[in-house]
Amino acid sequence: MREFWIAVNFMWFLLLPTHAFAYDAQIQGEFEGWNGNSIYELTDGTVIKQIDGTYDYDYDYMPDIILYDCSASSCMVHVKNENVEDAQVEILSGGMSYPVPRYVPVPQPQPVAPAPTPVQRPSGEVVHTIWNMTCYAKDGSTYEVVWQGISKTLLIRKTGRTFVASYEGQAKQLTPSAFEVVAHGYGRTLTATFQGPYSALHANKNSDGSPGGSDACKVTGGSD
Repeated sequence: MREFWIAVNFMWFLLLPTHAFAYDAQIQGEFEGWNGNSIYELTDGTVIKQIDGTYDYDYDYMPDIILYDCSASSCMVHVKNENVEDAQVEILSGGMSYPVPRYVPVPQPQPVAPAPTPVQRPSGEVVHTIWNMTCYAKDGSTYEVVWQGISKTLLIRKTGRTFVASYEGQAKQLTPSAFEVVAHGYGRTLTATFQGPYSALHANKNSDGSPGGSDACKVTGGSD
């Protein structure tokens, strides 16, 4: 009987005119942003899978989310109190209990890769809150580069993998619409240039003598 009412409640959720409502939920465990096909379980047992290909790295533990703009098979997800893009997901399994709707404005899409508008510290150093770009390796693979200006950290992760390499860096404005980050770690120095579709990442030789090189990149999002 319990399974019957779960099924009834879930079908009720799918048939709602959900463009006018949003639903509060919470991710179970760790949240590591969106990698294009992320899968997360909610605290009520619902499993969601990202289907829109959006990449935006962030980390939080059991963040609160809002499900909105739901159709018969998918919803948009907004992660509360986090600087991460909204993503479209499909619902892989039930468990979602009778939702309590509340009327809220639908979040408006944020512009992608606006021109950097830096803030300067008293020292004159340029601060960009968070910027993302996708880079293309010579072997045909891709990886993501994220600059976090507040913590002065450059993060690099190969697409589809969970390991994140972290480098300590400093930003410098090149033009009104471009900036450069010089970062150090793991025995090498990286230079990341954030310049729209003409971005790049250059690595010098490792301290062990292994070669460096440059890869072409493009900015995929940013916020100051």
